[in-house]
Amino acid sequence: MTGEIEISPEGLKRKLDNREDILLLDVREQWEAGICRLPNSVLIPVS
Repeated sequence: MTGEIEISPEGLKRKLDNREDILLLDVREQWEAGICRLPNSVLIPVS
């Protein structure tokens, strides 16, 4: 694990395509996650 803090959409797609073992933290508002959820992510609402 590299300990990355931010990742580009392209970088995330590459990791998912390679089936890398990642922990994806979704730090958006609850209402944003209600619109579109990121599969296998952990939601940590900003507020």
